[in-house]
Amino acid sequence: MIDLLVAGGGPAGLATAIHAARGGLEVVVAEPARDRSTRPAARG
Repeated sequence: MIDLLVAGGGPAGLATAIHAARGGLEVVVAEPARDRSTRPAARG
């Protein structure tokens, strides 16, 4: 189960995610795709 969802992988978001993960939380960082070619479903 995810304990914390961080929206954005900028400096503040990553610092928050690292701090929470070191504290034992299960963390997910969500970062929007920059364009369609970077989405996993578009690769092939």
